[in-house]
Amino acid sequence: ISFNMAQMYYNGIVGIPSDVHKALEYYVITWETMSGGQTDAIIPVLNHNMDEVSYVLETKALRKFAVRLHAACEINHIAELKLIATMFSARVADKEALTAKAIGLYRDAKAIALSVGDKNLALVCSKRKAILKAIGQRQLDRVVGKYDDRREKLNANDINIAQHSTPGVSRVTEGRSKLLFSTKKDADKMKTEFAVMGCAMSVDTIQVRSCATCGKHDFEKVFKVCSQCREPKYCSKECQLENWAQHKHHCCPKSWAKVKG
Repeated sequence: ISFNMAQMYYNGIVGIPSDVHKALEYYVITWETMSGGQTDAIIPVLNHNMDEVSYVLETKALRKFAVRLHAACEINHIAELKLIATMFSARVADKEALTAKAIGLYRDAKAIALSVGDKNLALVCSKRKAILKAIGQRQLDRVVGKYDDRREKLNANDINIAQHSTPGVSRVTEGRSKLLFSTKKDADKMKTEFAVMGCAMSVDTIQVRSCATCGKHDFEKVFKVCSQCREPKYCSKECQLENWAQHKHHCCPKSWAKVKG
């Protein structure tokens, strides 16, 4: 009964509009009242729809449902239940900008998904990990396009999902961007300002490379370095050759430095 109620609120029917909070409430009740082997047929659809809803909920509500799912895991030792509980915890960590924790949880969830043969949610976990690891908009766009194509092909061959899952929920727009700051102090200041607006922001330290010739900055591309002293970094062979007339007067091979030291 609880699963049917959840589907009704997930899709919406005449006189009863779609309500994601009520849908997830009944989905969680379905897990809380499920006994082993009783309703195995609905589990793929149940977890698929719960994953869809998780992108619509605010952090507070999502955390509450994650706690209930983990509590249900203590009673019902069902792998698929552990899977969705772990994914919800990962989603909470992601929304709270706890990047390393979220990546670890999605890694755990993917392992569970593969163990129960759920290729769809395994792919979702892979996509979320890749998004969290992406640096720069170009890399992020490539990741999203790559995994969306894979999931579309996978779902096209999944008769269970195609027949029973309906697009009743429209995801809210999710913004994700990478900002570069010269100092951690500047980053922390912006993090505080984002928090006031209700946005989460994580602060990580990364190495930004600068070309010794043209001054170009990049944190994705592997820069060339002087083969002798390994110090100056160049964005291209052309810049390296252009700078040699000046650099050769200061170049000190690492082997020389060791002998002199």
